[in-house]
Amino acid sequence: MKVYQILVDRFSTGIESLDLKLSNQTSKEWMGGNLKGILKKLDYIKSLSMDGIWLSPIFKSSTYHGYSVLDFKKVDEHFGNEKIFEKLVKEAHKKDLKIILDFVFNHVSKFHPFFKSAQRNKQSEYFDWFVFEEWPNRYLCFLDFEELPKLNLRNEDCKNYILEVSEYWIENFEIDGYRIDHAIGPPFEFWKEFIKLCKKINKDFLFLPEILFMHVHEKHLKTFWFLDSVNSKKFKRLMKKRRKGEISGWHEGSKNVELEKFTMKIFKKYFKNFLDFATNFEIRKMAKKRSMKEMEFDENNFHFLDNHDMQRFLWILKNDVELFLKFLKLLSKAKNVVIYYGTEIGMTQLKDFCEYKSYADVEARRFMNWKNLKNNYILEEFKKIFRS
Repeated sequence: MKVYQILVDRFSTGIESLDLKLSNQTSKEWMGGNLKGILKKLDYIKSLSMDGIWLSPIFKSSTYHGYSVLDFKKVDEHFGNEKIFEKLVKEAHKKDLKIILDFVFNHVSKFHPFFKSAQRNKQSEYFDWFVFEEWPNRYLCFLDFEELPKLNLRNEDCKNYILEVSEYWIENFEIDGYRIDHAIGPPFEFWKEFIKLCKKINKDFLFLPEILFMHVHEKHLKTFWFLDSVNSKKFKRLMKKRRKGEISGWHEGSKNVELEKFTMKIFKKYFKNFLDFATNFEIRKMAKKRSMKEMEFDENNFHFLDNHDMQRFLWILKNDVELFLKFLKLLSKAKNVVIYYGTEIGMTQLKDFCEYKSYADVEARRFMNWKNLKNNYILEEFKKIFRS
């Protein structure tokens, strides 16, 4: 299966002249990409021999990327509305394209009305939906990001609400899968119920969990609730080993991928497919050395060169187009792949960045470069490589 990953705000506005004006620009704010724009580009995506589209979160959000959710049951007005999303799914299905929706189960925006209520009043019905260490301003969050308070999915009401929301998007819009942001955050008890619910509605429903431990410290362990059911001693041992071997960023890969491999084995009790960061680190190490060797790809996992959180792969290769095409050919040997929007036309960067610094990643989130489609050598070679 070949999946095309789209950061909704950075792909297409649905207005050709505006798309051309925004091409290859970037910003910390909303740029205007929306669901109508994607709807108009379905034929383009299909021409790339794609089988599915992974959409970044479309829910009402306080940020352009969608990972700071304000309302799980509403499409953000920047992207459109529920009616447009319904049409997008239907039209995609007509072209044999599956729709995979990015879902943030672990946390919400600090501006979410449920969290604001819990901060204002200890008697709030939502108080126990979060974990306050010292109310109202110290609470568990996503890693060190205080703007993203962690949902307490050990709480029955909170858990049931998120399960209800999960069901809502499948039942009402017939989506085909969820990409699961930060899958290591919620407890396994939640995942068991979640998988059972989704599979009951659609036995072929697809899950793409993100299992990743970059820039993680011991202080973050209390937020990894999958450890409730795991040999945490072995995990901590691997984590210490990882900290000693870790180098500066994803663009250089990691010297030690045992942590991801160990955790994926544990998660295989629940999930069949994964976004394979362990293999990605190996590929990026080769890229850093500007060398390549044959690799074996796990046929269940989804393999990729880059995504919205890391440096563009062509940039890592110092814009060496021929070497880039060789890596694309290597990737094409995997049964399941994810292509980050713009990879097919050779989108790159203007400067280096550290992935863990706030807003630094906008460099890898430039607006789709629609100006660069005509007579594009990389695009034509890409189509040959991934043609079914």
